[in-house]
Amino acid sequence: MIGEDEWRPEYGGATDMNRALNEADSYNWENRRVEFRDVETLHSYEFTPNQCLVFVKTFNSLHSVRPIPETPSTATRKTLTINIESAH
Repeated sequence: MIGEDEWRPEYGGATDMNRALNEADSYNWENRRVEFRDVETLHSYEFTPNQCLVFVKTFNSLHSVRPIPETPSTATRKTLTINIESAH
């Protein structure tokens, strides 16, 4: 979805896997917004052109992308989200 030379690691765009600092934010089935200051980053997956990151949505699958500062690139960090749901 992006050319190999259009994005540089220093532009940011990593996907962070987070843990809520407050236990009340850990059980987040409703997708409530949790502020950056209220989570700790467990792991960052650097944005890599034309790669994907897959994880299962659970009650505590907090993840984020930090704000991306202005860059000299005209490229944007595009995403494709696929939700698979089942009726019980």
